[in-house]
Amino acid sequence: MTNNNYRLQKIISKLISLWMISITLTIINISKYADSEQKKIYNFGPNKNLNILGFIIDTQYKYILVITYCFINSIFRTLYNSILHSWMINHIQDETKEKSIEIRTFAYEITCVTTIYAWFDWFIYINILLSQIDMVIIEIIADLIVSMLTTTYYLRTQKEEHSLLLNTNTELNIT
Repeated sequence: MTNNNYRLQKIISKLISLWMISITLTIINISKYADSEQKKIYNFGPNKNLNILGFIIDTQYKYILVITYCFINSIFRTLYNSILHSWMINHIQDETKEKSIEIRTFAYEITCVTTIYAWFDWFIYINILLSQIDMVIIEIIADLIVSMLTTTYYLRTQKEEHSLLLNTNTELNIT
């Protein structure tokens, strides 16, 4: 594949990056003029103002529990997005594919699990993200780590399957 195949994606990626940088700089600039009550979201670490789902996260132990939750849930969020959601799109929602009888019960199970998880995740996620800025940073870092691992898995899987396919084809041509 040539570089032209990804030209649009590269341009959009750069534009989105610039957009995020400009929004971040704007927020930083505006926050300079905020009073101390408005700056509560810009705290870091456990403190009496860190409130998630009505729980005050004011000790190191509670803070580590929240961070641990964020990392574990990021794994599940990525599994949901990269595996279950993709499977639904490719196997259930693709109208060109024939659906076997065996897939029907499983399709409803996956649909129910993903729908409930999406709402569950959203509810807790929004409460964590709106609590203070370090929670946003932790979520971003956790999502980046898990997304990179997932991408690495998919890139390696494709490469291994491709080389396995090449070896099989080569063996077939030799014999």
